[in-house]
Amino acid sequence: MAKTTADSPKEKDREIEVLHDIIRISSTTSDIGELLEKLSKMIAHQLKADSTLIYLLEIDRNDLVLRGCHNPLPHTEQVGKIRLKLGEGITGWVAEHKKGVAISKDASEDPRFKFFNNLKEDKYESFLSVPIKLKDQLVGVLNVHHRKAHKHSPSEIKLAETIANTIAGAIDHAQVFHQSQKRSKQIEALTVMSTSIAKGAYLREILQLIVTMTAEMLGSKICSLMLLDEKGKELKIEATQSLSEDYLSKPPVKVSLSVSGRAILEKRPVAVRDVTVDPQYGYPEIAKKENLRSLLVVPMTTKD
Repeated sequence: MAKTTADSPKEKDREIEVLHDIIRISSTTSDIGELLEKLSKMIAHQLKADSTLIYLLEIDRNDLVLRGCHNPLPHTEQVGKIRLKLGEGITGWVAEHKKGVAISKDASEDPRFKFFNNLKEDKYESFLSVPIKLKDQLVGVLNVHHRKAHKHSPSEIKLAETIANTIAGAIDHAQVFHQSQKRSKQIEALTVMSTSIAKGAYLREILQLIVTMTAEMLGSKICSLMLLDEKGKELKIEATQSLSEDYLSKPPVKVSLSVSGRAILEKRPVAVRDVTVDPQYGYPEIAKKENLRSLLVVPMTTKD
């Protein structure tokens, strides 16, 4: 029998079949969790693997999170719970270097291997891991496992890389759709809140909801809402989603001596690039401890 190469008609047909599967799945599935579950199952079938894991990069935390898997438990129970730093384990190494790794046997003996009590990857002899990239930007990592020793052919590795690069676009589209749906729900919630504010009902709960949603929508570590006292001299925190005791116990700030007060006096937003070196920011030590740097202060006004 003639040897099959990566560029043979048979392999080309297989690539086309995979592309059709990806298009079919991505065009009929908008939910990111369902998409990754279906893609994981399809990849396991196409590569004749015993297990498939898909990790996605969380840019704000700069780590990888298990978001999709196929076969068997306890993988499904660990979706969203297993996290890896870049460079941690084989998966983290692949993400950090944006290069694939193929291990035919004794994968758990590799010095880069990381053991998880709830993720029995050490039971698989063979391990194929490739980066998921979109325009050379890391999206995540695709892992393919075989229980028995398995030598990965060049065509198989190439197919895994093709799959990873192709599903990157589908994943990105699903994530954008998810964010737009989330924003839509948040805007609806803000509309309801504005109505409640106009009625004067549940003020403290509403203020807390505002800071929580604002922090989430803007990707901010800390968001606080401060109210001006009756004399117009001090600003006091009325709501914040921060859990830091140091931050929560901050005393009121003087309008005339603070960054927040500057926004009040000038009636315009004030942006500070680094609060740890701004002479008007009164709590640089707390900022350093909480790893805070940039600050945006926006005045809330009514009837000027």
